Amino acid sequence: MRLEAQNAELRSALSSTTADLVASTAAPVPPIVGEGYVLSSLYLSSIIRTGRLMHLDGLVRTSTGAITMLNPESPGIVHMTREGATLSSLTEHAILSAPLGVDAPNDAPVEHHLLYVLLAQQSLNNPGRAATILSDSPFSVAASKNPDAFVLDAEKTGIGRVAIIDDGPVDQMIQEIGEAFRDIGGNAMVVRGRFVLGFGLDVESAMQALSTLEANMQRHVLR
Repeated sequence: MRLEAQNAELRSALSSTTADLVASTAAPVPPIVGEGYVLSSLYLSSIIRTGRLMHLDGLVRTSTGAITMLNPESPGIVHMTREGATLSSLTEHAILSAPLGVDAPNDAPVEHHLLYVLLAQQSLNNPGRAATILSDSPFSVAASKNPDAFVLDAEKTGIGRVAIIDDGPVDQMIQEIGEAFRDIGGNAMVVRGRFVLGFGLDVESAMQALSTLEANMQRHVLR
């Protein structure tokens, strides 16, 4: 009986946390207005909601991960979360904006070079529409540890083939990411032993790819 009561308390707490999350992401936020661009309340809310859902899904820990997206209404402008920002409690003050292809802001994510190249690759066929997310995704990273593997098995990922990129100098990683994007495609890549990059036309689809991959890799790793 005591165990059942504890389980009931846990379910109640989880339900309450989820309800609070939904309520907080529904709260109105102001747009971000900069020189030559506006990030609308709708898109800003998407970034904030995605950050909180990523934390709830176990894709990131406190002060890890990054979210980037192109502004669909202001061509060439990229919006990104600050390095070290807590994705579960984002506000408009945690968002940086800059033209794609120029030097990133001082507080940009450490791995912004890799995030930028995926934004640029996607935007070639979908001008103004691209998002890339960096996550811890521990089970997906664990599945990449085999040094002889360069692709996660499509039958196990839930999202098709996922390229594994070796960690190394930035220029080398950028080249490998470009080749993998061209030759394998998909919606995610794993940097071996470090993190996962999810991408799509918007932050929701990029996050969904990460979430699906992590859930499937968890089942595989724990089997």
